[in-house]
Amino acid sequence: MPFGLFSIFAALYMALYTLYSAGSYLVTRTLDIAATGIGPSFEIGTPDLFYLNTSVLLILIAIVLSFTISLIFIGKRMSESVIGFRHLFSYLILYGFIAPIWLAKAVIGATRGTISAWR
Repeated sequence: MPFGLFSIFAALYMALYTLYSAGSYLVTRTLDIAATGIGPSFEIGTPDLFYLNTSVLLILIAIVLSFTISLIFIGKRMSESVIGFRHLFSYLILYGFIAPIWLAKAVIGATRGTISAWR
């Protein structure tokens, strides 16, 4: 029970932190463009193996995505069904957006003590 509560609030925190980071980045870039009048340049550059982003959040995201994709392919092999790249991509994108909303709604409903309409 305590681990379940921790994971619920950790998932909500990560979703809100991601939204905050994305919003902060967009506001900062918009203000930079407004102040300087110079738009963003889309230069890829050359890969540098001496600089590799090793932030803990990036490593955790890579681990979770690789485990999720491997579990999907293991399930595909067990069920002997066909899953294309389009299905995998739509699952990862939709689940990433829908699950935090569903989880927040469940937490709000649990704190208010309301019964879901689907029951």
